[in-house]
Amino acid sequence: ELRRHQASLVQDLLQVLVNGECDLQRSLEASYSRLKHSAYTRVMSSR
Repeated sequence: ELRRHQASLVQDLLQVLVNGECDLQRSLEASYSRLKHSAYTRVMSSR
């Protein structure tokens, strides 16, 4: 049961990777810029 569940999880993951590679890249860039921004504001406010 668990193995079948894992297999379906892997399949879902592959599907997401195939379908959403562009989406993933976009969300990664978005979260990266958000991270940069928060780090920048933290540095500026700590001065």
